[in-house]
Amino acid sequence: MHATNFKTRLNLDGSAVTGARIVPANVLAYDPVMRTLLAWTGVELISFDLSAPPTPIACILDAADLRPVTAIAPGELLSIYGARFVNGMAWQACGSFATSLSGITVTLNGVPSPLLYVSPQQINAQAPYEIASQAQAIMTLTSSHMNESDSRTLAVTARNPVAFLDTATPLASVDLSSNCRLDGLIYEGGPLPLAFNSDGSRNTCSNPAATGSVVRIFLAGLGVTVPAPVTGSINPSPGTPLNVPITFGNGMPATVVSAIALPGSISGVWQVDVRMPGNEAGAVAVSLSVGSVPVRDTNLTIWMR
Repeated sequence: MHATNFKTRLNLDGSAVTGARIVPANVLAYDPVMRTLLAWTGVELISFDLSAPPTPIACILDAADLRPVTAIAPGELLSIYGARFVNGMAWQACGSFATSLSGITVTLNGVPSPLLYVSPQQINAQAPYEIASQAQAIMTLTSSHMNESDSRTLAVTARNPVAFLDTATPLASVDLSSNCRLDGLIYEGGPLPLAFNSDGSRNTCSNPAATGSVVRIFLAGLGVTVPAPVTGSINPSPGTPLNVPITFGNGMPATVVSAIALPGSISGVWQVDVRMPGNEAGAVAVSLSVGSVPVRDTNLTIWMR
């Protein structure tokens, strides 16, 4: 049995799994004696009890790039996924960000988290800035509708910069054989950020930015800045300038034109205007660091012509 990134081997009558692996990454196997799934991370062996009932929290991702988190920064936006948090429809925070929405509350070390969105399978929340001085945070999720609660312990880091990715356009769906204005394009599969050209249009392969022009991207997870942000607050207009330096990797001659708190957004979201090099074209890979901490999503692809 084969899937895009997963292979499983069955015995002759198909009644048991004799081996499984993720391609090309970690190796998994099934232990029929203990009835557990074993996964090798490259550092340690992890065992999964397949007969155990699912817990309310299935996984915690960064809301900007939808990648798993093991450490969180104050003010970071998080997406919590599970099988069922509430009954019925989704609820969206409007105007201000309450700490209880549709019977859901999330706390970190007892401090309530502002909730942006609640649905049966997903909760978006902000990590409170109040955890800044602590080494770890216990996230506790409570659903009064389902009469359930769950918790996870996460390390706290001062800064965990991430870029907002264009999650609506996964890498597999980028068609470079058609609808692309870039001749001779070499694309190495870097993450596609949520980016806008200087005219306000989306930066895509079919709508690249002119070389030397300004492209806008968005960052989060920058932690406590000056002036100190307030948990759950709305960024003012005009946005507060970012007081932390942004640098570029690989010797790229790009410059930051402006870096401000995104007006009208929840605190902790930043818009960064970058003047791209005048001698680059095609799928240009951009890597940034904020205050010497690399943005987790390296080699962001900006389309240039």
